[in-house]
Amino acid sequence: QPHLLSPVHYYPLLVTKERMRRIHLVYLLAVLLAITCIFDVVDGKAKKKKKIDGGKMSTRDLAKYLGCQGCLAMTTTIFHQAKKIVDEGGGRKKTGEEPILEMLEEICDPDTELGEWLTKVDVTGETGVLVLDIMNEYSECKGTECKALTKVCEDVKTQIGDAEIAEKVYRGHYMTSPEAFSQAMCGKVSKFCPSKPLPGKRVDEPFDGTDQEAIKAKRMQKNLKAMGMGTQMYDRESMEEELHNMEEKMADMGYGDEVRGMREAMEKETAGEDGDMGRLGGDGGPKSVVETAKEAVSSFGEIAVDASRRVTEAIDQTIASVSKTLGFGGTSESKQDL
Repeated sequence: QPHLLSPVHYYPLLVTKERMRRIHLVYLLAVLLAITCIFDVVDGKAKKKKKIDGGKMSTRDLAKYLGCQGCLAMTTTIFHQAKKIVDEGGGRKKTGEEPILEMLEEICDPDTELGEWLTKVDVTGETGVLVLDIMNEYSECKGTECKALTKVCEDVKTQIGDAEIAEKVYRGHYMTSPEAFSQAMCGKVSKFCPSKPLPGKRVDEPFDGTDQEAIKAKRMQKNLKAMGMGTQMYDRESMEEELHNMEEKMADMGYGDEVRGMREAMEKETAGEDGDMGRLGGDGGPKSVVETAKEAVSSFGEIAVDASRRVTEAIDQTIASVSKTLGFGGTSESKQDL
């Protein structure tokens, strides 16, 4: 049996100076860690509030709180465009998925006809859940709100995928109504809904509406650039000059008269106008420069297709003539050999 005064019974009392120093150090570190965590939490909340409350939000930040609203607006537009394509194509089986995929390529581009819905949406509200209003005018999509909606549109396509959207339309899934399709795509197929309320207050941008003719002129300019007709297509004189140059180029192919007719029609229908495409469309005649040029572009496309067909026929005739002269047969194998 140990003695009553043995160190075993009084071990807690026999604390050395070194042990006491270690205990004090542990307590000090615990207090410092607690203070650091408290300051980090407070500082983080302050930074978050400063970022959102009372200021103009960036495109990326605003898009986070427009996910549901933008997805619903986008998929509703897809429903109507897809239904139009399917009806004109004679049904889903005859139409196939390819026209739907082509439509989806432009649905998020505000500079195209299929994506112009983005330029008519105004984001309203400063707090809570934001609301989308459809305007009668168009905008040039230069503000944060239109760019944020464009980002949401692209995000929806990325998350769901063009192929899956086209397949849903082709198979008729959720195609009973625009509401059924949009709610299923945004709340079931993807997780963009429900809506997220703003955690603070934002600055509401005014809707910068512009004339529809200016939007059409910008779109036509983009189409003409894609066709290689240059970028300086801002007034009547420039457009007539381009058509005159085209007339000289197409004359060698036997289409000079057609292009000359386009140019003369434009000169006749735009007589008396001032040439500013941003203010055309009402006083210069039955058609604006935009409409006339649009018809010219369409006619040029038809001419190009017909020219390609004639070139192909001429090549086939030449092959047949040479084959006959050299003694080859008229089979496809003989043409390939030649």
